[in-house]
Amino acid sequence: MNNNLKRVNEESILFFDIETASNSSELVPDSREYDLFKRKMDKANELTEAETISLYNEKAPLTMCYTRIVSIGVGFIKNGELYIKAIEGEEENVIKEFCTIANSFDYLCGLNIKGFDAPMIYNNGFRYFDMTTMLNSRFITSGVKPWDLDKSYIDLMEIFKGTHYMNSSLDEICYHFGVESPKSELDGSMVSHEFWTNGTERISQYVKQDVLASASIFRRMRWEKPFTYFIDRSSVKQKEPTILEKLNATKNISTKDIETLKGILSKKRISKKNKDIVVDLIQAALIDVDPNFGKINNQDYIEDVINDIREEIFKK
Repeated sequence: MNNNLKRVNEESILFFDIETASNSSELVPDSREYDLFKRKMDKANELTEAETISLYNEKAPLTMCYTRIVSIGVGFIKNGELYIKAIEGEEENVIKEFCTIANSFDYLCGLNIKGFDAPMIYNNGFRYFDMTTMLNSRFITSGVKPWDLDKSYIDLMEIFKGTHYMNSSLDEICYHFGVESPKSELDGSMVSHEFWTNGTERISQYVKQDVLASASIFRRMRWEKPFTYFIDRSSVKQKEPTILEKLNATKNISTKDIETLKGILSKKRISKKNKDIVVDLIQAALIDVDPNFGKINNQDYIEDVINDIREEIFKK
C-alpha cells in the first residue's frame, strides 16, 4: 500500500466482480468445443473422454473462449454509504449494462480485475458488439502495457502482493485485514454448476458479497473503517422465462431443461400435435446451437436424445 491509494476520491470508483460459468451445461464428445478444449488442455493426448469432460467442468468457467459471464456485481460509494447491485440476465445485456455504468466512473476496482475480470468482459463483449465503442478507452486492457492501466484500475490483488512472489485470494486478504469472508454457502468453484442447475439467484447474492468485500479491503488499505453493510440497488427480480421462451430466445437447452419438459409432456393432457411441436423445438435447439460458442452437437447424440424424449412422452 502507498499514499497514492489515499489520494483517490472514493466516489470516483466503481467496485466490481464478475461470475462466470462454462459455455455449455456439459461438454459433448465429438463437438467442436470438445476437440478445441481437449487440444488446449491435453497436450500429451492422455486424457480419456470422461477425464476431459471432468476437466471441462472444472476449468472451462475460468478459461477464455469456454466461458460465459452470468452476473456482474457493481458498487459505488456516495456520502459514505456503499451501494451495490447485481447485473444478471443474458450475457449480452449484462456486459452492455456494465459498460454503461463503468463509463461514468474514473476508476475500476476489484481483485485480479486486470488479469481476469476486465479482459473477460472485453473479449466476451466482442461476441455481440464493438467493445471499442461500448467501453471507455481508459478501461480497455487489450494492447495496453499493464503499468499504464494503473491510471484507471485499482487491482487489490496486485496492490496487496507488491513485490512479493505469491498472489493471495480474496478470502485470504479478507482474513488478513479482519474483513468478513464472502465465501459462505457458495464460492467461485461452484458458480458454473449452480448456474446450469438453478440459475443466477444465489450467484447474484454471492457476487454482491464479493463487491462488499472488495470495497471493505479498499477501505482497510487506506486505514479507514471497512463497510459492514451495503444498500442493495438491484432491480426487482425479473420473471424467470419459461423453458420454451428460453428455447426461442437463446437456441440453447440444458439436460435439466429436457428432463423438465419430458416430465411436463408426460403428465399433462397435451395434444400429440403440440407435443410434436415441442419436440421439434428441442431438436432445433440441439442442432442450431449458438455459433459464438463453437459447439456443434453430434448427429447421433441428437437422434438419441430425441428418440428418448419421444419414447418417454408418447409411451402412454
